[in-house]
Amino acid sequence: MYCTKILLIEDNLSDAFLINSFLAQTDEKNFDVTHVDSLGSASTHLMQPWFDLVLLDLSLPDTHGIDTLLGLQKKAPDLPIVVLTDIDDEMLAQQMLQNGAQDYLVKEKINKTWIKSTIKRVVVQFKKKKEERKHENRHKRELLSRLHAYEERLNRMVDELKTLETLSYTDGLTEIWNRYYFEKVFNKKWIHHCRHEQPISLIMIDIDSF
Repeated sequence: MYCTKILLIEDNLSDAFLINSFLAQTDEKNFDVTHVDSLGSASTHLMQPWFDLVLLDLSLPDTHGIDTLLGLQKKAPDLPIVVLTDIDDEMLAQQMLQNGAQDYLVKEKINKTWIKSTIKRVVVQFKKKKEERKHENRHKRELLSRLHAYEERLNRMVDELKTLETLSYTDGLTEIWNRYYFEKVFNKKWIHHCRHEQPISLIMIDIDSF
């Protein structure tokens, strides 16, 4: 059976002992808890990618409140975080959740059933969302690749059209502009001069005797 690996960041030894006791009270023995007492102490452990979840006390010797959560997220952006606190404050709970915590537990209300079910639910949901993000990112990369291919194809078609247009304007033998090009330029100039009420001049030269 898979063992859920938990990093408990808690400076109060009584609270840490109580949480460890709750997680140990299970027949499956499927929780492996590593305990540290500060965010700084957690840094070394977070360098190893083996944890499934962090239980985070907000009040630590080296950080406090929202800074604790934000500091941990910088160190472990891919780990789900369950906040532990002594403060039963709905506004604080909302703030934690809005800033990336997956859940918020008030210590005095925690029991073994609640904390175990919370951990299992958070780990499952976080993994599911992570897989969904991977799928979305893969889908986006595929769409961008297809879009890039379409853009390249379109650019090639535009270049080909420009080449064909240039060929249609010139005589194949002499490479001199032909009548089609003359009519196009003349119509453009005619419209421009009519719009600005300006006169237009046209010079015709017979070169048959050259």
